[in-house]
Amino acid sequence: MNVFVTTCSMNKIEGGKDYSYYGWRNERKPDLLQRRRRVLEMMQTKALKSSLRLPVEGPDFGSTAEGGQYLPARKRYSEGAFIRGLVASGRKLSEWEKTNRLYFVSALYGLANSREPIQNYDLDLRQPLLLELWKDKDVLTDALLRDLRDLRQVCNVIDCCADDNYVAMIEWTRLSEAGHEVRHVVRSGGFTTSQTRWTAGHLAGDKRGRLLDLVQYEECRYTSDNGSVTLSKEMHAIPGAASWKPLSEEISSHDIARPSVAVAFHRFSQKESFMTHVRKHGWRDFVNFEFVNNLSKEALKTLDEHGFKTLIIHVDDTHAHLQKAYKTPTTVLEADLPEGWQFRKVKNERYSDIQLELRVRFKH
Repeated sequence: MNVFVTTCSMNKIEGGKDYSYYGWRNERKPDLLQRRRRVLEMMQTKALKSSLRLPVEGPDFGSTAEGGQYLPARKRYSEGAFIRGLVASGRKLSEWEKTNRLYFVSALYGLANSREPIQNYDLDLRQPLLLELWKDKDVLTDALLRDLRDLRQVCNVIDCCADDNYVAMIEWTRLSEAGHEVRHVVRSGGFTTSQTRWTAGHLAGDKRGRLLDLVQYEECRYTSDNGSVTLSKEMHAIPGAASWKPLSEEISSHDIARPSVAVAFHRFSQKESFMTHVRKHGWRDFVNFEFVNNLSKEALKTLDEHGFKTLIIHVDDTHAHLQKAYKTPTTVLEADLPEGWQFRKVKNERYSDIQLELRVRFKH
């Protein structure tokens, strides 16, 4: 089994259901629950900074308070780069989770299984008191090892955090000593940490053979957009590492799946800034872009007939002008998009999380 560990997300989905709806049990993790309660107490006393209404001290903290709103961690963190990359791979999360496990390192929850119901919160892991609390007695590693022992099999444990603060929360050598194959996603090229997590998520949903090949041959690379990732035994890539396995990548015109991407803008400056980003990352030669300012069902149907499946849409901070700017009957784009489409909303002309994968054939 493949086990992925990634970060929580800064932007979280709000709302949820009562805890009893999920039938989730945490009793076997008293040390983790005790530490969660301690973090919540520090939020209540304002020793730790938080800008949102605090969660209730419910079963997710080993207590009995009612009234909290819960979502599975994978849903709460679905705006995170890893989940977005996984969804963009085309895999359904419900099917993917049958053969894989996903854990989130969280400032409040410490370690959360993707299915675990959690509440909404706002907490920055980089606060010194919080870093010290979660590292103390190696509670997160213990929790992860306990879960892996329940699987009763050796796993590929893949660290997809790409952030030193989150990576440091777990003693990865203990997982190796327990017999698991541990790999760290190491980036190269122009990737940001967010882009690295997106690519790791996309890789997680890609063909199983590609992932296992990267685990076995560390120097192989998985390439996407303006950088690449390797799965390394070390947390940082080793320069000049040699391997008997040929590493050359052969990319020719017939090997590249040239995607068609529609880009919606309602100010000319947005088009200019997007094209600057396109040129910077070398997309223009490999992607067909169509600029539009009409998102009516008829316009989207026409794009669909011409092979478009991806939409990048510039929006205002409040989304208040979506209908007026793009002639769309609703502010809920999912209801109007043709089947199989993916879309990404861009605020304030920030494109760092957008990935356009070029599928290539690897020559070994």
